[in-house]
Amino acid sequence: MASRPSRLPAAPARARLGPLLNTMIVAGGYMLSRVLGLGREVIISAQFGTRPELDAYRATFGVLDLIYLVIAGGALGSAFIPIFTGFLTEEREQDAWRLASDILNMVLIALLVACVLIALLAAPLVDNRQRLRRRKARADGAYFAPAADPAGAAGRGWSGESDA
Repeated sequence: MASRPSRLPAAPARARLGPLLNTMIVAGGYMLSRVLGLGREVIISAQFGTRPELDAYRATFGVLDLIYLVIAGGALGSAFIPIFTGFLTEEREQDAWRLASDILNMVLIALLVACVLIALLAAPLVDNRQRLRRRKARADGAYFAPAADPAGAAGRGWSGESDA
């Protein structure tokens, strides 16, 4: 009697949709992060305008955002997630969670060090940024001066250099 190949049981819907669902969760979280970030920028800009405090905030946040992007996007995305998933697949759950704990503790320490450095360097960073902004404004003013007042600039013997 010829035996018929037995059919494998169908995978549960959760197992089939797992990767798609996981991708949608990550994409949704990323999108929500960007929308909340836009809202944060609107509120902060409305509150501070163009005052020096906003420069301090932007200098600090820019560095922290870069650190987060490098750590979360680079190290965690390409190294941690595959290793963590491998531990879980091999049913080494305790090792997986120990790895997660160690990585998160190291990230916390790195961000704490970055915060301390930024707190110490905030004033010089803001002063330098304001100095560069004023220098650029003076350069732009000298560049656009003939177009704004051609007769006055020609009458004073304007040569493109500032008198000050």
